[in-house]
Amino acid sequence: MYDKQTLGYAAGVLGLVMLVAGCGGGDGGGTNNPPPAAQILSGTAAAGAPIIGRVILKDSAGVTRTVQIDANGSYTVDVAGLTAPFVLRAEGVAGGRSYVVHSAATTADINGTINITPLTDLIVANIARQVAANYFDSGNFSSVSASELNAAENTLQERLQAVLTDLGVAASIDLLRSAFSADHTGLDAALDMLRVSVDTTTNTALITNVINNANITDDLTLSSDSSLLDSTGTASGLSDWEAIRARFASFEAAFATGLPAANDPLLLAQFDQAGFLHDGRDLADSLGEIISDPGNVGLRFTSLSLVNLTHASATQNGRAVVVFSVGDRRFPYIDWTMTGIYDNTTGGTNWLHAGNQRIVEVYAESRSILGFNSSNRTEIQSGISFDIGQHAGATLDYAVMTGPGLPASSGGASGASAGLLLVARGLGNEFDVASPPYAGASTPTHPRAADDGRMYIWQDGEIAALPSENLAYSVTFYDDNGTPSNLADDSAIVTYPFTLLKPPLPAGSLSAANFPVITAPTAADALSIYATGGPLTVTWNLPAGLETDEFDSLRLYNGGFDNVDSEVSPTATGTTVQITPPPGTATGGWLTVTAADTTSRAYSYRLHVP
Repeated sequence: MYDKQTLGYAAGVLGLVMLVAGCGGGDGGGTNNPPPAAQILSGTAAAGAPIIGRVILKDSAGVTRTVQIDANGSYTVDVAGLTAPFVLRAEGVAGGRSYVVHSAATTADINGTINITPLTDLIVANIARQVAANYFDSGNFSSVSASELNAAENTLQERLQAVLTDLGVAASIDLLRSAFSADHTGLDAALDMLRVSVDTTTNTALITNVINNANITDDLTLSSDSSLLDSTGTASGLSDWEAIRARFASFEAAFATGLPAANDPLLLAQFDQAGFLHDGRDLADSLGEIISDPGNVGLRFTSLSLVNLTHASATQNGRAVVVFSVGDRRFPYIDWTMTGIYDNTTGGTNWLHAGNQRIVEVYAESRSILGFNSSNRTEIQSGISFDIGQHAGATLDYAVMTGPGLPASSGGASGASAGLLLVARGLGNEFDVASPPYAGASTPTHPRAADDGRMYIWQDGEIAALPSENLAYSVTFYDDNGTPSNLADDSAIVTYPFTLLKPPLPAGSLSAANFPVITAPTAADALSIYATGGPLTVTWNLPAGLETDEFDSLRLYNGGFDNVDSEVSPTATGTTVQITPPPGTATGGWLTVTAADTTSRAYSYRLHVP
């Protein structure tokens, strides 16, 4: 606050300035123009969790401006000098899925709130009478009016109001303009419970209530859709969702100040002890790994999103599938199952952690590698990379993976003629890409993955033909009954789906600037440490927009190999690992640093040693 003395001094200075200006000749009429008022649009970009990515605003003249979305889903974009109306696009990742959603604003919305969600995407699509993404790309939206936006918002809200009411969202809310936080309350609770899928071929959208799987269709070419979304069970589903989130908070509390003991009652109370299963591991095995990692002190779960939920009853347990990431990392997203135990006394449900309920670890990502080939160390290759494995005692022998961009295979059991063949090596219980036909664990590595048995390489033209987001795959695991040459007695054991958020970028579009290039040590220095053991300090560059994921050192020696992995912070540009003296003569190996972008595309730099 200014006092009178300060104001008097300011007035005196102003008078002096005016006097000097007057003595300088001219017209003697100086003008004190105030700075122009700010012109912004701001709001929340969310889809059941904050969208991690960016907002692109396009004005009616085709001019664009791009801003990054904050970690809490908020964004602000300066529209000064641009021509209204505007269409906005939020693109990024939320809750383990890739999103491209839209919103719109007129001159009247400047300096106000404009949200960007799957619901606002429908509002834009309904005024455009087409898929919102196509409308944004066309740039022909100079006729967008506030009345059109209001009418489309009112129609959509009426169709959803029963669900919104059960979630505690007032009828007075504006899905487009009401400010909200991505904190699972209010409008954000509705985004947790509603899923929107758009069919670009038929120009229709399906809106689903994940609590009861009820759905309604929105024909984007019409304004007359009027069916109402069923809200049965939504209120109880909200209570379950709140209890599930509370359970995650309780899990965090067990690690708040240290690593709990394996028999800590607070820790064990978090789990479905009888039904827990995660990547083939039981609770004791999984907890042993969790409580031995010092990095888990202060454990936090972020980007928690609900995939589906079945309410518990007196006759059956409830079940929910959720997705989350850990700490400040934007990736990977972890699929997780919760078991709901019904309490006959209170009628409530005790939700417990149950792992992902898979007997095999299945993880895949889009990856590009610089230094992929040991004979061409500047070569870049892009493809789909796998981390698929089973734990000791498992009897799965091979797998067939199907989905976009994967080849036909002549190997595998009858009925599995299409897809990519992977064979359990036995070494580390991992599965490698193999050449068909299936011939047991000795099957040679597929020639397109000669330098990395867990990556299938795509050519740039193949990448161009892939879907642009949320690529759906499945992998089926088989037991060969001990007779690799006889496919007739093979048994399919289990099939698991997975999704790539985005395909990799074509190798031809990448350069060293896209990768976390290792700056030290040299290959010769690394080989020296491989030979004697000792601390190995590695540094690298981290390109803008990427997070460091991991560092890996693989050493080859006469008679075998070993490797040291190091988890690093998202912003790390170096790490030190301890290399033990080798049991034989060290002959070489490689150092690999991997970073990833907001869509979980991985970028690996491999330094071959020597």
